[in-house]
Amino acid sequence: MKRLIGILTVLFFAGCGGMDVRGIVRDESTGEPLPGATVRIGERSTTTDLTGYYNLEVDGRDDPQQIHVQKAGYEAFSEQVTFDRDADEIYHDIELRSAEERRQQQQQMNGQQQQREGDLQRDQQQLQREQEQLQREQEELLREQQRLQEQNGLQQQQR
Repeated sequence: MKRLIGILTVLFFAGCGGMDVRGIVRDESTGEPLPGATVRIGERSTTTDLTGYYNLEVDGRDDPQQIHVQKAGYEAFSEQVTFDRDADEIYHDIELRSAEERRQQQQQMNGQQQQREGDLQRDQQQLQREQEQLQREQEELLREQQRLQEQNGLQQQQR
């Protein structure tokens, strides 16, 4: 699922110096709104309400600005955006990834890596056993060849 649902810019012809940035902060995996998340743009910050909604008035300039979102139990989110200075309102929804989910994903990836390493080690051990078996068979064939050469030499001497 995308970290950012989208930016929908609604343009009005008011032309004032500031603009409202609004949106909803949601859980990335469930889509549930996240109350109590801190949203900061520049020097301004706010906290999401019970529905995950935030509304923040920021300077209306074309320079890139950073949006930072934090909530306990979630990975911090940061994104650089440029707002249209002619807009009065910007709608910007944000999705946060659960720190627990991230930890579980990391554990799963670590487990998969350990499984691959174990499989590789078993494959290497099997190849080593097969190589040793081929070496024993080769030695046996050489002994058999020597025996046959000796037998052939004895037969020729007897003639």
